[in-house]
Amino acid sequence: MSNVQGRQILTITERRAGATNTPSLTASRSTNGTVLLTAAGQTNLRYVFEASTNLAQWTKIGVRTNLTGTAEFADSTAINFPQRFYRVLVP
Repeated sequence: MSNVQGRQILTITERRAGATNTPSLTASRSTNGTVLLTAAGQTNLRYVFEASTNLAQWTKIGVRTNLTGTAEFADSTAINFPQRFYRVLVP
C-alpha cells in the first residue's frame, strides 16, 4: 500500500491457508484518543493484538482469550504515535 491518507481506519484481511474461521478486527477511537480493538470469531481461542507504525515491525500489545465470541483490548498509548496499524493473530 502506498500514498494512504491519514486519520482513517482501513481493514485488511489476511487468511492463513487452511483456516476455517478467520477473526475479524474492528477499531474505534474514544474522545481521549484511546483505540478500542474488538476481535470477533470462534470462542475459546487466544487472540494476540499487535501494533506497528510502519507495517514492517510489529509489537505485541495485548493477549486476550475469546470466551464469548468477542475479545477487546484498549490501546491507551495510541495518542503517542502519528500513525499506528493494528492486527490480531491466533497463534
